[in-house]
Order: sequence, then structure tokens, then C-alpha cells
Amino acid sequence: MASRFTDIPNEVVDQLLANLGFNDVISFAQTCHRYCALAIPRHSEYRVVLFETGLDPTWTHLAQRLDLAHNVRAIHIGNLRAPDPYAYLGPVFHTPETLMDFDHDLSLSICERRRDMLRAIETMTKLETLRWDWISGDMMPILPELLLALSKVDTLRRFVFNLTPNSPAPDLHKNMDHSLLSISNLTSLHFDVNTRRVFPASPNLLRRWLLNLSSLRFLGVQAGGLAADCDNLLFPHLRCLILLPENNAEDTLPLLKFLEKHPGIAELRWFLREGLEPVRLSESFLPNLKRLSASSSLFYALEQAHNEPKVFLGLPSARPTA
Repeated sequence: MASRFTDIPNEVVDQLLANLGFNDVISFAQTCHRYCALAIPRHSEYRVVLFETGLDPTWTHLAQRLDLAHNVRAIHIGNLRAPDPYAYLGPVFHTPETLMDFDHDLSLSICERRRDMLRAIETMTKLETLRWDWISGDMMPILPELLLALSKVDTLRRFVFNLTPNSPAPDLHKNMDHSLLSISNLTSLHFDVNTRRVFPASPNLLRRWLLNLSSLRFLGVQAGGLAADCDNLLFPHLRCLILLPENNAEDTLPLLKFLEKHPGIAELRWFLREGLEPVRLSESFLPNLKRLSASSSLFYALEQAHNEPKVFLGLPSARPTA
């Protein structure tokens, strides 16, 4: 039995570090050279990882170093140079710079990289956040397997999927329905996708998926997609809602009924189309609303519904609480 903390084996210290927050890991690493070697970079650079594409060589690196993949809490697949309009949805992402063997990784074929990506994700037993900005179709052949692998990650709580401007829409077919519907432990979902365009074979897939996500506290979806599928949807814990604009006009009435069923919403972002009839709301509409980013027509309607304005125009807060 160890009589002092410094006598604890490295394997046990490694498990302790795996349960510490990032700031605590850095503080712990500053106590001595031994703990610094254990904590950095394994628990500092490999918590929140950025991948430029689905075939980034970092996937192969993590597939070969499963001890590092086990430490990953959040991943972002997307363009390194693209602005991050949804930065408040998650932590700051970066690409690991140490313990990498890029010469070996770049020699692998596309099929080998896809295999390594799946293997790495299956090992990320602490993964909490996934953000994917769709750029190309290079991952289409394994997308069903990828979604299935994510459905087996019990710790996944935040899922962000954006179709970047001018990127080709993935042709998702019926074989992917089961995999997507199996991702059901989310508390935050940001799905900036025209479901009618991406899921032509399953136009009600978004509604079926949302029915499985009763624990959502944060929801961001295209307004038109939610308006078409919001019947019988109820999220008792919903606190933040972002209704994203799309090219097609959304039906306002179903969305207003959806909001009425969720009085716990404290943050709302919704820009109505110009030229709509004035919105008429009851005095009890969204009684807990504290922050609003919306068109002037909605703001005016809320102001008229309440004797005193209880909301103000502004941007969403730093990050929703999961």
C-alpha cells in the first residue's frame, strides 16, 4: 500500500487525471516533473481535438494510440480556417501538435483512414461533444457505420451538424435511419440541415429523432423543418431554442404553438420573415424568457403581451448548460 501520494503507480495517477477538468490537469502538471510528463500532452492536447476533414491523419494517430483516444472529450470535423458562428455551442478546439507521426499517417489509403476513424471513435468512451461541418462527400461510404459507432457512445451529450454554404448535401438513405435514431442521450442538438433535401426518403426523420430526445436542454434546427414536424414534440427540460433561417418560408403558427408548450425556454433566437402579419401572443407566452435575438416584429409582440418588457434584443449567452 502506498504511504504517500507520490508512491501511487502511474496507471492510477493516469486514471485520476482522466477525471479532472482541464484547468485542474494543468495545475496538477505544475507540481513536479513526473506529473507533468503524465499530464502533458496526453491529458492537455487530447481532450478537445480538431480534424480538418473526415480523413485527417489525426484519426490514424488516435487509432494507433488508443490511450490518447480514450481521453478525447470533444471533436470538431470541419474547416480549420472557417469562422465559427456557433462557438458558444462548445469548447475551443485545436489540433494536437505532439506525439504525431505525420509521415506514416499520410502514406495510408482512404479505406485505411476510414477504418482508423471508426476504430478511434469506438474507443472514445468519454466523448461528450461532436461538431461536424459538412464539407465534402469523402465520408459517405462509411457514414452509416459512423453514426452507428456514435450511437454506442453513451457519454455523447452534444451533437452539432452543419451543412456549410455551397457544400454538396449528403444523400442519406434509409439504411442510416436506425443509426441516427439510436443517438438518444443528447442534451444539446444543433442540426443546421434542410431535412427535406438531405433525407428525401424519410421526410419525417427529424421528428422521429426528436421524439427520442426528451432530455434536450438546447435545440437549434431550421425553422421550416421544425414547423413541419413539431406536432406532439415536448421537451420538459428545454431552456434554449435557436430557429435557423432557410430559403423556404416557414409556417409561423405551428412554431408559436410549439413555443407555448415550452414555458421553460429562457433563450430564444428566431428571425421571422418580413411582411408577416403582426404576431399576437398571450400574456403567459414564454414567462421565463430572459434573452431574445429576433426580428422586430416578434420583439414588439412580446413587449405588447407583457406589461413590462422582460426580454431584450441581443446575442445568445456564452454556452447553453448541458
